[in-house]
Amino acid sequence: MPLPAGVPQELDFAFTFGGRTVAVEIGESEPREILRDILKCHIYLHAGADFAVVAVPRNYAHKHGVWNLFQFGVDRYEECRTYGFGTPDKLGRILCALASISATR
Repeated sequence: MPLPAGVPQELDFAFTFGGRTVAVEIGESEPREILRDILKCHIYLHAGADFAVVAVPRNYAHKHGVWNLFQFGVDRYEECRTYGFGTPDKLGRILCALASISATR
């Protein structure tokens, strides 16, 4: 799926399901990157994707313990919906999905 000129990132991958394009962003193992991933999904929807998915690992192990990145991602997504970080139309076409992996640093 081609992105608009000047967009500084690349699409992780996209696929077609039922005649609709789904753009997938593989979430980083850092909680602070999840809002950026949601922003990237908005770019993909603007570029023509019908839906976008942020796939995040279940757990992120680090020296201070383990973070539940999936729940963190869902919480940030809900805050986006609550506080208007995106249009309802676009946010309704973004899904935070749990990747069946555990990330370690």
